[in-house]
Amino acid sequence: MSASASSASDFNVAPILKYLSLPADHKPSPRDEPLEFLRDHLIQLPLELLRPFSTITTPRQRTQLLRIRNRRTTYACSAEGRKALSWVEARKEDSLAYEAFMISSTGTQGMPLAQDPTDPERAYRKGEEEGGEERKWVESSFMDGAKGHIGEGKLAALLGQFEEEREAERLRDMRREIREREQAQRESEPEEEEEEEEEGEESPTNPIYDSPGDARSSFERVIRDKFIDGLLEWMDYDTVDWDDRWDDDGRDDEDKWFDEEEES
Repeated sequence: MSASASSASDFNVAPILKYLSLPADHKPSPRDEPLEFLRDHLIQLPLELLRPFSTITTPRQRTQLLRIRNRRTTYACSAEGRKALSWVEARKEDSLAYEAFMISSTGTQGMPLAQDPTDPERAYRKGEEEGGEERKWVESSFMDGAKGHIGEGKLAALLGQFEEEREAERLRDMRREIREREQAQRESEPEEEEEEEEEGEESPTNPIYDSPGDARSSFERVIRDKFIDGLLEWMDYDTVDWDDRWDDDGRDDEDKWFDEEEES
């Protein structure tokens, strides 16, 4: 029996139906048709009866529910959400995705990285910097007045070149790992609907940005969209999907949905 099938069989519908005063044979069934059931009763159920639905539905599937999608949108626009979905947090959770995006969106061979998350605009090229440090060390310390004995700085240049080659090799390994991970993900994911495949084919490639700051802002927009679509693997969706404090009841749900579509 698969894990999902096991979760469905273990799902206890009795407390849910009792709370809502519904018969045992109610349709749609909370266990067999959870999305349809949630569409009808989500706002009526307390948190403790909603959490079990995470065992039989995925964040991606729950994106179909308008109220949950709007909760995620409200969260993403809040101060709490902006911090949780910032490029700093995203890089901590998935540094490979961050570095891959920065490489493709800055159009450079080197990889802009922040030396310190508290000073995000201090970008550098790691290989070139460390290569320069190797040259300076040899010229100022190791040689120490003995220039010319080993070819007038040739050793310094050689060590610097080695350091840059090590960094280039690291980048090649990283790109290979990215390709392997993407291939594995494609093979493990179930076949998407034709409409979704067409949308994916039409998606534009990452534009080239003049500065790391602009690229990071774009990366945060990508993270936000992935979160709303239920695709952010490291995010705890339960804290948003089942929490009614992220409901924006001051506006009609359909108005909010159409506004979001127009902005995108």
